[in-house]
Order: sequence, then C-alpha cells, then structure tokens
Amino acid sequence: MNSQNKHLLVALLCGAAAGAALGVLFAPSSGSDLRKTVADDALGIKRKFSEKIKDVVDLVSQVNESLRSKTT
Repeated sequence: MNSQNKHLLVALLCGAAAGAALGVLFAPSSGSDLRKTVADDALGIKRKFSEKIKDVVDLVSQVNESLRSKTT
C-alpha cells in the first residue's frame, strides 16, 4: 500500500467519523440518548478502525513474506 493510498484511507475514515458525529449532534434527541448514541458510534468506529489496522498489518506481512521469498 503506497503512501497516497494510506492518506486516502485515513481521510476517508476521518470523514466518516466527522460525518457520523455531526449527524448525531444535529439529530433531535435528549441529552442521555445523545450521549449513548455518541458512545455507541465511537465504539463502532473504534472497532472498524481496529479491523482496518489489522487488514493493513496482514497485507504488509504478506508483502514482506512475498518479497523475502523472491530474494532467496
């Protein structure tokens, strides 16, 4: 994954997080409902981000193994 793709992935994740936060903040609901929704959304974003990081780590590992096998 090149640097440009990494920047694009980070930008997309940040944009999604900002959009979700703004959507929640502008939706009419009580304070306690809003806090619960924000907490739930934050956990969902954290989970998705962790999955993407794992995918990137797996991809880097595969590329590393591929390069090692080609050099021997």
